[in-house]
Amino acid sequence: MKIKTWSDYLYLIFFVVLLAVILRWTTISFYYFPTDSMVPSIYPKDYVVVNKLAYGLRLTPGRAVYFEQAAGAGDMVLFTLP
Repeated sequence: MKIKTWSDYLYLIFFVVLLAVILRWTTISFYYFPTDSMVPSIYPKDYVVVNKLAYGLRLTPGRAVYFEQAAGAGDMVLFTLP
């Protein structure tokens, strides 16, 4: 695919951003830990990448989970307080 015009750049940028949003929504998230509440596993100022597909696929918040699995021994569970 050759990019020739500015509209080709806009289409490319649109699809890259759309792909990034879909991946962020369904597969991965990034979290920052500012405190030492998880030492020695996670140190202060660490970033953690969370795999959202590890325990099932959720397409919409609060809806059905497909391919659901339970957390096992040694797994870390991350949640955010409202």
